[in-house]
Amino acid sequence: MLFRYKDILNEAIATSSVKPLHCIIYQRYNVEVAELDPEYDMLWEDAMVMSDPHPCVPVEANDPLYILYTSGTTGT
Repeated sequence: MLFRYKDILNEAIATSSVKPLHCIIYQRYNVEVAELDPEYDMLWEDAMVMSDPHPCVPVEANDPLYILYTSGTTGT
């Protein structure tokens, strides 16, 4: 079964009352190539080229940023 994640994202944004200014999209070329809106979407690779490294910032273990950053990496 193929999930069209970009379509799901667009639908979620359309129904949300708070809209992001832009979306950074990681294309999974071996699975699906999503159609991007050049005014709204940016490829992950392009975002990485335009950015600079940022040092790590210590946060509390229950800080939402920490939870977001580690979500899915613990195997639980």
